Parts: sequence; C-alpha cells; structure tokens
Amino acid sequence: MTKPITVTHGDLVAMKACKDAIEWFDKRFPQGFKGTASQSVKACPGKDWFAWFCCYAGRCWSNARYTPEIAKALIKTGDACWLYYACLDWKGDRYTPEIAKALIKTGDACWLYEAGHFWSGKRYTPAIAKALIKTGGAYWLYHAGLDWTDERYTPAITKALIKTGDACWLYRAGRDWSDARYTPAIAKALIKTGGACWLYHAGFDWKDERKKDLEVTE
Repeated sequence: MTKPITVTHGDLVAMKACKDAIEWFDKRFPQGFKGTASQSVKACPGKDWFAWFCCYAGRCWSNARYTPEIAKALIKTGDACWLYYACLDWKGDRYTPEIAKALIKTGDACWLYEAGHFWSGKRYTPAIAKALIKTGGAYWLYHAGLDWTDERYTPAITKALIKTGDACWLYRAGRDWSDARYTPAIAKALIKTGGACWLYHAGFDWKDERKKDLEVTE
C-alpha cells in the first residue's frame, strides 16, 4: 500500500513557503496533514502553492519522506509551471511520463515551449511540439523556431506560425530564424497581413536574400 503524503508546519517553513501559505495551512490543518493525492488536492482547492510544494518535495525530500502520492497530487493540480519543473528536476526514480502528459493536457504554450527547449531527451516527447502547435500562440511558436534543436523542431511549427497571421512574429521569424527554418511562405504571410509597420521593418532589417521574397509582382 502506498504511504500517504504527510505535511507539517515545519515542512513549509523549511521549504520557505510564503507567509500566506503557511498561515492558511496552520489554520486549515493545525495538526498537520496526512492523506492521499486526491485528498490533498481536494483539501487545497485553487492553491498554486500546493503544486509548488509537491514539486519541491519530489525534488528534495529523502526517500524516507517521499511517496508516489506526491507525483499523483502534482498531476491532479494541473499546474503547468510546476509540472514543467518536476520533469526538469526530478530524479529518474520519481519521474513518471504521466507528469509530461499532464503538462501537455494543460495546453499552456509558455511551458510547452520551455519543455521543448530545456527538457532532457529522455523526457521530451514529440507530443509536446504537437501540443504547442495546437495552441496557436505566435510568440511561443516563433521562439520554438528560433531556439529548439533540429531534433525537436518540425516544419509544422512554421506552418502553425504562418497560420496565425501575426505580423509581428512573422517579421521576427524572417529576421531571426536560420536559413534552414526560414521559408518564403513567411514573407508571403507577412505581406498578406497588410501590416505597414512590420512590412517596413522587414524591408529595413531582413537579409537581402529574404527581402526579395517581399517583392510583389503584378
């Protein structure tokens, strides 16, 4: 049987939890808390600090204190930030692919991008790129095209950025992306937006080879 999660006032103090979190915990659980993952999440509705607590405990607690219920509780919070950090920092015997799946389920473009940029090869999955593409977030699609390794980048990211029709990030992609990732379709999409400001900056900043893609022929 899996041992329950046990949390005390001293744990939160040692982990340097914020004052509001400690005060809430002391009022809600004057004798400390002991329970399963489901009981933990139900007891702390809307408490993002609890997701932080689970992430911290999974990273720092000894084997004597840690229980798999902590991973389950973190997953149940659905907090993209701390799911990301758990996959980044937790040891192999505590990490579970279910954490990555939970992050993907959030659809949070920021943390999906970060996962593609910083997670190890053992924890990254192509499903992260697919989830990022699905968000349609131009800012993060641009940064994925700029920063992700060749093994993680996919032309579908370029197509997704073009689909957004966001002139600012189309311009930046044309300015900053490598030749391996830039495509004339980016220039065509920028022209289609009709955004005078970004068309001006593209004509001023883009490399000469790319400026040619901005030429409109009658």
